[in-house]
Amino acid sequence: MVDVESQLSISRIHRLLRPLRCTLASNTPQTLQSNLQRTYSSKPTKFVTNITLTPLERIPPPGRAALLGGEQRNLLIELSRKIYALRDCFRNVVAGVLGKDHDASAQVPSLASLCATVMGETLNQHMQELEREIREEKESVDDAELLEAVESLFEAIPAHQRKWSLVAHALDEIIQAGPTHPTLVHELLQTCLSYRLQRESSTLLRMLLKLACSPISDSDGTARLSHPAHVMYLTELLASWTGAGFTASHFVNIFTEVLSDPCYANAWPSRATTRLASSLRLQPHTFPLFLRLIHGLMVCIRNCNFNHDMGWILPSQSNGNMMSLLSTWATTLVDCILKSEPLPQASQLYVSELLQMNDTIGVPVGSSTSPIATLATVALALKDCACVAKSLLEGVIPTTSTYDALLVNLFSPIAGPNYTTIDLHAFISSVEHYASALTSANLPQLEASLWACAHSYFDRIRPARDAEVEREAKSIKTKLVSNVERSELRCFTKSPYNPRHSTSFESPNGRVWKWESSFESWVRRGTPIVAPTKKRKVEEETPTKPVTRKFSELGQHNVLSSSSLPWEQPLKTCNARRKSSAELVPKFRSLLSTALSNRTVLHDKENIVCRPAKPTSKPTFAVPAVRVPVAGSPLSSPVHAPSSEDALNLFSYS
Repeated sequence: MVDVESQLSISRIHRLLRPLRCTLASNTPQTLQSNLQRTYSSKPTKFVTNITLTPLERIPPPGRAALLGGEQRNLLIELSRKIYALRDCFRNVVAGVLGKDHDASAQVPSLASLCATVMGETLNQHMQELEREIREEKESVDDAELLEAVESLFEAIPAHQRKWSLVAHALDEIIQAGPTHPTLVHELLQTCLSYRLQRESSTLLRMLLKLACSPISDSDGTARLSHPAHVMYLTELLASWTGAGFTASHFVNIFTEVLSDPCYANAWPSRATTRLASSLRLQPHTFPLFLRLIHGLMVCIRNCNFNHDMGWILPSQSNGNMMSLLSTWATTLVDCILKSEPLPQASQLYVSELLQMNDTIGVPVGSSTSPIATLATVALALKDCACVAKSLLEGVIPTTSTYDALLVNLFSPIAGPNYTTIDLHAFISSVEHYASALTSANLPQLEASLWACAHSYFDRIRPARDAEVEREAKSIKTKLVSNVERSELRCFTKSPYNPRHSTSFESPNGRVWKWESSFESWVRRGTPIVAPTKKRKVEEETPTKPVTRKFSELGQHNVLSSSSLPWEQPLKTCNARRKSSAELVPKFRSLLSTALSNRTVLHDKENIVCRPAKPTSKPTFAVPAVRVPVAGSPLSSPVHAPSSEDALNLFSYS
């Protein structure tokens, strides 16, 4: 048998690459793109056709494609011919370099082979740089001169390592040709998997996952992977990957790396991703990969939040779907941790990393419905996660439903009527295990919430058929009540208080608690509400209605001195109560009657205005006498009280 490596000269390299380059020249990116109508079965197509291809369905080879009918039959045959022609050219290059009987056993690539592979991947970049340098020196580029430069690059690689460079260069030629079809990438991947080309297989797997997670169209943001026909797509792809001898860890790393990009965030809630997570979770040796998948989801949520701050907006529905998926996976993780005793060391490290990542993605840990709080409590009892879990639990606001997800798992063995004393002791010991972890972390409120929730679940227990088991259940119930009271007492104060000696105390947070002997429990004393002081409204004195009385009803009074007049009395302090208008009206009437009765006529003629003479002594404010009409004199109108103007003129005399 002729050694293939010894025959891999520069001329042979050109002969192997010539068919591939000719095929790429005829299959331009425009002609390689598929124009087939791909829709969901529930949505009507634009064209009536018998060909219904799903977004990721592989196009059959040209021989089988000719058997299909429909209006797009010719287009399908042409596209299939170009795809499989490129596949055959690449397969011929690999087979011509490595040989058909290539040993595909597991082997670690050497450093020299990795360097040769990288040289083959970057060979096109070196050629472009050389062409640019030649154009700077000359106006036109001679093909012979460029070919000579390429040959010099291949000659620089050792002869026994040129095979890796040639395979990598052939694959790079196909990738650089332009947009590719999922069928072409899948066929190239199968070729690389058959020859166990690890680096080339990783590159093609990354390309295929990007095509699968990309949206179907620009208007529709639904990923191709979300199609109902592709539920098992990722699981089957993982099976073919591991069947070639590669690890599932490498597959999950590439998958999470692709989906960490916010552009592919819509692929997370797909059923294909959920099915992949379920398959990883059920196997004990792949359970750490399920944790890595949760970590990748958290990274995607963090990147989406970061890009949102930078101006890139993710649809709120997609973000809500990812948060809902994270909550579901966290609850599932709690179930798996409780059922696996003990948890492997690698899984503990991943749980610790998940809790650390939770601080950067903005998941509401303080919410009572968040499963991250339950996960942190479970991780608090683990050796490698205690510090991270404690920092998260310090911000949790406990409620009666905080530990429902935890107690459901602990209570499940005694939920039926056929439980035994072993199940009862296992339940109480598990609760004590997590309660002691919370006590050691100085989290008394969460400890009280855990005991209260455990007591609530234990009340739902059915009566046991065995009398001994029933007595043990009553004993455990009494113990739970005692633990609830003791934990609440530690929660409310730093030092233990005895209700017999103290009826109230103040907790460290400033709240006052009072012991109620009626139901034997501490009750928070409410803050007394001080009623606001009412301001008395000052009543405005409304003017009284003037009363018209006859002149004859007014009595005769003496002249008041200045000291007896009400407006001449000394003023009282501002705090004294003012007299009401009802008390001042009678006094004013008596004053007016006295002034009218003592009125003095100063002039006889009405047209003469008389002014009062200046007094020689100190004025006594005497009111002049009133002119009384002569008896028997005719009156044109009845005599009434003077008008308001006459009453005001009385005060003008001095």
